[in-house]
Amino acid sequence: MGERGPWTSTAMRVSPTAPPCDRRKYLRLDMVNGMKVLLISDPEMMNHEEEEDTDTSEEETDNSEEEEEEEEEASDDEDEPIEGEKKAAAAMVCWNGSFADPEEAQGLSHFLEHMLFMGSEKFPDENEYDAFITSHGGFSNAFTEAEYTCYHFDVQPKHLYPALDRFAQFFIQPLMKEDSTEREVQAVDSEFSQVLQSDGCRLAQVRSHTAKQGHIYTKFMWGNRKSLVDDPVQNGVNVRSLLLDHYNRTYSAQRMCMCVLGGEDLQTMEKWAVELFGKVKPVAEPLPDYSSCEFPYDGGMIYKLPGVKEGHGLHMLFQLPSLDKHYSSRPDEYLSHLIGHEGSGSILALLKEKGWASDLSAGVADEGCSKNSLVYIFSIDIMLTEQGLCHQMEVAGLVFQYLAMLRSHDPQEWVFREIQAMSELKFMYFEEEDPADYTVRLATGLLKYAPEHCVSGEYLHLEWRPDLVTQLLHKFMVPETCRIDIVSHSYGESAESESTMLVEPWFNVPFTCEAVDAKVLMEWKQPTYVDASFALPTKNQYIPRSFNLVCDDCGNVESLNLDASWDTTPSSPSVIHESAGLRVWHKLDARHRTPRSTFFLAIDTLLDKEDPRVAVNLMLFTRLVEDRLQEAMYMADLAGLQSTFRCEGTRLELRVEGFSDRLPVLVRTIVKEIVSHVPIESRYVMVKEILLRDLKNALMKPRKHATHLRRNIIVEKTTALEELIESLEGERFDDINEFPPKLLQSNHIEMLVHGNIDKSDALKVALDVRDSFSGKRILASERHADRVLRLKESCVVRHRVSVVNADEKNSAVENYYMVGPETLETRVLVDLIDQMTIEPAYNQLRTLEQLGYTVGSGTRVTHGVLGFVVFVQSYQYHPQHLDERIEAFLAQFDSSLETMDQEEFQRHVEALISLKSQKDKCLYDEAIRWWDHIWNRNYELTWRERQIERLRTTTLPEVRTFYRQVLGHGSEARKKVTIQVHGSDHAIKHDEVVKSLRDVDCIKTFKRAHPTWKPVYHG
Repeated sequence: MGERGPWTSTAMRVSPTAPPCDRRKYLRLDMVNGMKVLLISDPEMMNHEEEEDTDTSEEETDNSEEEEEEEEEASDDEDEPIEGEKKAAAAMVCWNGSFADPEEAQGLSHFLEHMLFMGSEKFPDENEYDAFITSHGGFSNAFTEAEYTCYHFDVQPKHLYPALDRFAQFFIQPLMKEDSTEREVQAVDSEFSQVLQSDGCRLAQVRSHTAKQGHIYTKFMWGNRKSLVDDPVQNGVNVRSLLLDHYNRTYSAQRMCMCVLGGEDLQTMEKWAVELFGKVKPVAEPLPDYSSCEFPYDGGMIYKLPGVKEGHGLHMLFQLPSLDKHYSSRPDEYLSHLIGHEGSGSILALLKEKGWASDLSAGVADEGCSKNSLVYIFSIDIMLTEQGLCHQMEVAGLVFQYLAMLRSHDPQEWVFREIQAMSELKFMYFEEEDPADYTVRLATGLLKYAPEHCVSGEYLHLEWRPDLVTQLLHKFMVPETCRIDIVSHSYGESAESESTMLVEPWFNVPFTCEAVDAKVLMEWKQPTYVDASFALPTKNQYIPRSFNLVCDDCGNVESLNLDASWDTTPSSPSVIHESAGLRVWHKLDARHRTPRSTFFLAIDTLLDKEDPRVAVNLMLFTRLVEDRLQEAMYMADLAGLQSTFRCEGTRLELRVEGFSDRLPVLVRTIVKEIVSHVPIESRYVMVKEILLRDLKNALMKPRKHATHLRRNIIVEKTTALEELIESLEGERFDDINEFPPKLLQSNHIEMLVHGNIDKSDALKVALDVRDSFSGKRILASERHADRVLRLKESCVVRHRVSVVNADEKNSAVENYYMVGPETLETRVLVDLIDQMTIEPAYNQLRTLEQLGYTVGSGTRVTHGVLGFVVFVQSYQYHPQHLDERIEAFLAQFDSSLETMDQEEFQRHVEALISLKSQKDKCLYDEAIRWWDHIWNRNYELTWRERQIERLRTTTLPEVRTFYRQVLGHGSEARKKVTIQVHGSDHAIKHDEVVKSLRDVDCIKTFKRAHPTWKPVYHG
């Protein structure tokens, strides 16, 4: 760590325990003002920056402002970053959360979170912080929990200090100007409006509403215009004065925990922390103590409320005392492991056998109302079938029978040791995660864990405490303290008489409440019968025992010396076998040095892509296989081996990743089931019901609905969701029973084996898999090719629909501008436009115009065809208005582009180079990057490197010309598709006919009238 400098002003310094494979250096310190700080020095960041400084003196930027719903497009529309540099990050946790909201302004802590982004005395521009972070390769966000609020960002390492300087001002002298208040109230209200139709949020608010009178759990933690403006005005309360007072009383250094990850040495980072954050005031109010509060809920009660989505959920809540101080023994995890088990003898195994449930999870969630200093809420969440809903009380009874079985046995030490062993392995072979997520996780734990455990705390299982397990089981996991919530789409206001129906006021959710009959409670407490199938799980045969690194055995040793060369191992996968119907890729890992491997399998068939019956049977088949393998896949998952089996179009995909020792065993087990699967009617009935439910729920969110429709319009061969639902409803068991032989009649298999496995072993696994498949082996050139429509120039295609959920008031617009087949030049130009517009679009459409909470833009690559999208989801505004404002922004940015100088343009170029040079955080990230190439048949594995080289020669006049051609309003080459999903308050208007506007009513008819681009594959 070095000696302390004269600038040092810290009260405590500790080097915490870190994973043995982690090259980073850690320092935990307490500053004299009381702030708890964890500093992480990553020498790879500094090493890379030094290389950059000597070569190109580049700066870097990230442009991501995407919503999580874009994940569904990952296979076509997104690329993973190549090997390169890392990001620096920081997170600040202020122990002031929604529990501290004053009654007269509920949601104030959430509102305060928004206001701290609105400028400071030192940096008064409202957009200064966000603009700086975005223009230097970063992303920022914040969230408010029950007991704390967390602010975080990531940024290019070389810009960490100025980013921290701006960040520190949140906690020193924020402006919170009065003229910003109205806009941010609107932002909070828009955020609230986005979740009004979320079953999870509705249930959470009903729980708050039905907590014991006067309890801190009764707070309305979201906040909206009513709670932050209307009600306070009516009651003569000045919210801004309340806001300033709330900040001054609760935001002090003694309530703050910060984690900073950078490339500088620890001494430099400590100096920065003291210099920038030593100015945070040391004392306001002390931390609130909630430990003396009673539990929030009355036990022995059942609450029923209507669900928005199809399906039925039964949730059993048990209130445990806070277990924060028992983090080294974790008795709740012992119970979660057993109750949530999915193997033979488990609750779920019996419920599935009876056809009553499809999924079960158990444990204490990490969100603030489930885990805090007052209470741990242990929740058993069961997804019921239609039949299970009819037997809901019997389902609950079986849970209590299982708990009775556990109480009849002494706590089993071998179970704890198995959990302990896997936690130790995960810590020992720790894999790096997203830098911002990592700093958030560690900052959140600084108050909970001892200084020496602040890095290892989440993995610790040091003490076997059977006494704590017994206490939880016998005293707290009992029916008289259990609250039951049932959410079902079959419940509605008409299901109960008005005299028994209650209403939660903020979300306007109707619900009923009743006490469990005393006789039922007694039977649950002392069951007269315990089902004979219940048993403790068997020992896990998938736990790895060998951790040798194959790269060492092969002589490809990568020294821990950061200057070591990696030239002895290939930089990308290579084909190690190719024959009719089979291609195998392999890459031995020596970069990440972890005993893990990845196995990816793509099975191409020649089935009809436009036949909804084929699509439905493929979905049923993959789910039936996973259902049959549930116990094996679950046991493997517990042992660090994750797997998924899915279909996309007429293709099947298997992914397996984790510790390499037992990975081939799991692969062979899954493949054996795929090729020999024989459907069972009882399982088919349940799987069909679940699939039908999922399809009906798929497009509930307007933003997601718009994306689905856009892809459905531009891709030549797709199946509409409505067709899938109709086909599934008419499906019979005989149909699926006859399907497996047809599925694999003709197939082509492509695999990637990557990680801690050598070429000969990889080939052996691959050939074993290939030999398992029968049927005709088709050539790679015979596989189906995906094509995209060639839209007409100078024409706007508009498709308008109503929301799926009639109660959904949010509308969404996604405007898509087609470029054409992806080339090196067009990809670089679209990505530059994305980089340059992401922050201005967000600032104009969301911050200034307050169109809605969900706003964004970005590059889209769909089966090799390039495009650019801008999207908005809005509670207040009609889709037509949203479309007009998007177009106004694009015109406005055209003017900005005209006045942009070379220096600003060069910053964007360097920022995009940085984005395309992000380092793979772990082996799986790298494997996914290669697999995306292979799955999408983009065999040009150096595509990103070529883009970076092309970026270096791209000019500002090129971008201006290209922008006007693709996005300019008067461009004859412009090809626009606008998808407009209308909320329940925004009716579809029948406006005047415009020559350049083509309204699409029937997507199939529209497609038949358009030619397609030739398939685009690189390499």
